[in-house]
Amino acid sequence: MSAKEKLRRRRKAQWMGLCVLLFFAELVAAAAPAALVIPTGYAARGGPAMGGESLAIAVTFTVAYAVIHNFVCNKLEEVTGSETGR
Repeated sequence: MSAKEKLRRRRKAQWMGLCVLLFFAELVAAAAPAALVIPTGYAARGGPAMGGESLAIAVTFTVAYAVIHNFVCNKLEEVTGSETGR
């Protein structure tokens, strides 16, 4: 294996590690606003119950994740766009 091939594999492994780390960071960041909906639902009912707040949590999480993911991906494209040939 040539030095160029080793460098390419190393960069690919680093990129994959960054993507995994980014994925988990996005999950945590998206879960924070969704977690704020739970006390609101409990306060409205006066105690824990299963109901509409489950849908609100899912929607909040999905929207927050999509916004964060799009923002991060757009920034990554700006930074690495010339390197990927786009």
